[in-house]
Amino acid sequence: MTFRFQYLFPMIVLVASALGALAGGLLWLTALQNEAETLNERDRVRAALTAEMEAMATTAKVFSVWDDAASKLLVTFDRAWAKINIADYLHDQYHFEMVFITDAQGRAIFASIDGNVVEADPVEFLGRGYRNAADLMMMTRSSPIEPIVGVSVSPRGPLLFGISKIRSHTPGSTPLPAIERFLVTTKLIDGKVLNGLTKAATNPSLALQPTQGNGVGIWKLRTFDGQSAGFLTWTPLKPGDRLRQRTLPWLITFGLAIFAIAAGVLIQARRASAQLRASETKALYLASRDSLTGLPNRRAFTDELLRLSRSDESYTLLYMDLDGFKDVNDTFGHGVGDKLLCRTGERLQRHIPPQGFLARLGGDEFALTLDGTFSSDRIGMVAARLVAAVGEPHELGGEPIVIGVSIGIASSQNDDYEDVIRHADVAMYASKARGRDGWSFYDSAMETGRSERKQLEIDLRHAITAGEITVVYQPIVSARDNAMVSVEALARWSHPTKGAISPDVFIPIAEESGLIVELGRFILDTACAAARDWPVGLAVNLSPAQFWDRTLVDDVCAALKRHGFPPERLEFEITETYLLRRPELAEEIISRLRKLQIRIALDDFGTGYASIGYLRRFELDLVKIDRSLVENLSFDRNAIDVLTAIMSLCRALNLPILAEGVETKAQAAILTAAGCSFMQGWYYGHPVSAEEMNANFIHAKPMAA
Repeated sequence: MTFRFQYLFPMIVLVASALGALAGGLLWLTALQNEAETLNERDRVRAALTAEMEAMATTAKVFSVWDDAASKLLVTFDRAWAKINIADYLHDQYHFEMVFITDAQGRAIFASIDGNVVEADPVEFLGRGYRNAADLMMMTRSSPIEPIVGVSVSPRGPLLFGISKIRSHTPGSTPLPAIERFLVTTKLIDGKVLNGLTKAATNPSLALQPTQGNGVGIWKLRTFDGQSAGFLTWTPLKPGDRLRQRTLPWLITFGLAIFAIAAGVLIQARRASAQLRASETKALYLASRDSLTGLPNRRAFTDELLRLSRSDESYTLLYMDLDGFKDVNDTFGHGVGDKLLCRTGERLQRHIPPQGFLARLGGDEFALTLDGTFSSDRIGMVAARLVAAVGEPHELGGEPIVIGVSIGIASSQNDDYEDVIRHADVAMYASKARGRDGWSFYDSAMETGRSERKQLEIDLRHAITAGEITVVYQPIVSARDNAMVSVEALARWSHPTKGAISPDVFIPIAEESGLIVELGRFILDTACAAARDWPVGLAVNLSPAQFWDRTLVDDVCAALKRHGFPPERLEFEITETYLLRRPELAEEIISRLRKLQIRIALDDFGTGYASIGYLRRFELDLVKIDRSLVENLSFDRNAIDVLTAIMSLCRALNLPILAEGVETKAQAAILTAAGCSFMQGWYYGHPVSAEEMNANFIHAKPMAA
């Protein structure tokens, strides 16, 4: 009896109390862990849904704040363009089921559902949530606003939608009518979207239910007007339950090891907390990094500029834009383009000073900041190293690929960081205007030049469509008897207020703005129509953009067929850089043109770096000596020696030679004696209109003797 009351019962009570307290504590801790995990899951679901809606807003803005969209959808509504470039692209690439273009009253001007153009009322198809958002967009339409995104319930089920005002990316680039239209994109919250949210949230599989269930994770999905669109549900993870199931058998079997078990629980909880902190740290790091190159991204770059601005430190910004990258993407695909960006980022990193901060801003743009200890000379040396590093050939896809970089340099000088970015951007475009593949320090005079250049670009765009560009024709004669054998088609622009604009001015603008392909097609079409019945050949220059354009051969065939121009009388002039950049592809393009019986001439020979191997490799019909060699023949012995060497080389390769820029009788005599087959220049005739050239043939006007 004494044993029972003095030892056994107290021990039982003590052990039971200890085990009960341990069990209660264990239950409490595991319940807290379950609750914390549920809260984390809800936060991740919310963040994934927010990211999906932000991505929709970004996509809507990309396709609505766009010069081409403003021109095609506001100036003149081009339904075919809207279908191909907006509806089809958004459906095929971004998996948007419904795309609408509405007017200021919310009525559908254009509707595409599941990739098919239909007549549809957006409110009927998208529901009340969309209607409220559309009303809000209309109420605030007096000034450009950010896209509106939200949730709505449609007859097809809950969906995400985005509304964005269609406007020009470059204000003033195209005169726009006083109308307002909006781009509406939708994505059903279906299995694909839920799978994406599940992956982004790193949760168990998400489902969309009309009502909330018991024992599940829940996130109420609200429409834009505050109504319920259903519930995102999932089976929450319960790490506490699993922990409890593993621990209880040990609690029963090893009651005396209660403190060791508790210590193990605390250690495990500490490890879980450490893993969570590590995950958060990694997430913050990845948020500031470019996913492709691993460099700091635009957000990190902006934070760095803010830090420098707030610390009153002087700094220099080098703003970099790759030259020729678009051609690589268009020709080899985005996979090769991505590899090229990664390699370029690695090269830039190897050549930046230790104090430099390098970031990729997006696309083919990079930026570098240097602190105020760098002098102008040293900054120039850094820029030169970067240009040289980027310009080294890349071996991708079995052939060398060469790109360049244009760099704009601006110093802070107590300016707001946004002004520094703008100044560097202006200087970068000045570098491109000077021939690319170089660098320029910002100067306030560049602002005026850039404004004038931008206005000329706008005027040139109008001139091409309005027929202000004319084509003139310069004779090319045989050196043997001075008989005209062909003519070269040349573009001329007479500006309504500025008068004649030199091709040396407007051709680079056309190349930089992307107008050169349209201009080249116009010149080819006009020349084929004018010269069809002339008893001579026709030479037309091909710009790099035209040469690498995938539709080149089809465009040429269409022009020849349209005007009945014999292909054997057509000659295209290309420069050495075409052959050097992508020899394999250039060889293929030249071969396709020659199969049409079109002749190929190598223009501006003697100014580049084409080797004998390239001249032997490519099927060329003619070599044109650059005018810079011809103009020095009368007084420069070295020029004559270079000419003689070129003549010998071309004779050995059985390539006829044409000398351009012949302006004097003495030059003509030297070139004839050296063995030139053909001549072109003011000595034989200035460029004239098609009408004057017709008169030459009618009256058989002789060339200079």
